[in-house]
Amino acid sequence: MRITNVTIEDDSLYGELGRYECDAFAKNESAPKRHGFTISVITRDEIPKLVVVLHTNSLICNLTRRGKNKNTPLKGISWYKDGKLLVSLRNPETEIKEVFLAPLKFKDVGVRDGGNYTCLMEVLLRHFKSYIVSDYIVIHIAPWFENRDDKTVRAKLGDNVTLECSARGYPLKVEWRFKSERNKTVKSCIVSSTDEHYNDVTQDGRSNRNYLTITNLDKAHFGVYYCCLQAGCSDNITEDQCQRFDLVEAGTEAHLRAPMEMWWAKLSFRPSLACVIVPIRDSVVIHSVLIFSILPPK
Repeated sequence: MRITNVTIEDDSLYGELGRYECDAFAKNESAPKRHGFTISVITRDEIPKLVVVLHTNSLICNLTRRGKNKNTPLKGISWYKDGKLLVSLRNPETEIKEVFLAPLKFKDVGVRDGGNYTCLMEVLLRHFKSYIVSDYIVIHIAPWFENRDDKTVRAKLGDNVTLECSARGYPLKVEWRFKSERNKTVKSCIVSSTDEHYNDVTQDGRSNRNYLTITNLDKAHFGVYYCCLQAGCSDNITEDQCQRFDLVEAGTEAHLRAPMEMWWAKLSFRPSLACVIVPIRDSVVIHSVLIFSILPPK
């Protein structure tokens, strides 16, 4: 038997049909085998209702509707964060109609407080049907940079380099962009799918840190990298929305300095003495000045 479009009239207690029975007849059996059963149709107004609200620095789980049957047993109520149990109260008093689970309080709110908070209640409808009632709220932590100072990273060809973005927040999504040292063009959303040398790793959870690892460096990887708050893979670099990393080839500064130092070493100086007469009111002050003439290298 299949019942479609169930209504309260199909309920064995409230409907006119009453109790249901299935009769089975077997060959060579004079009496049928009978099995009786009932159907309970639970209406929405019998189900309690919860609402999670944010008040100041606290999360409150309110029982806003007790249900039409005021004596519906409440088996337990719990707080969860991101699917993990925080606190639970078993068999709360049935006569309590409003708040009966301690609120979650936040102190010194930080990125670790961001997440999905769920208040879950177990009830026993009609004293036999287990049912779960719940409500949730997502706490967002606005993103920011702990340290947006420019960083210079020196590495050699063939090295592996890891850049750590200091952006924090929940939920946090960042984009890595690259400005080439060669042609000054900007590439947005650089990930392993576009270059096997890039490995973009986001460590979700409480730390929510983001790293970009560049493996087996070659000349094309030197330039400026930006960790930016998500902006649809834009090529624009907004200073207050990004953190900058200058990736330079180690040893290039020494190569630039060496020719200059060698040139200065070859210079020779010819000293000479001169006198400077400076009149001050009614007197004269004579200063001697030692002058060096720089002669070009031979």
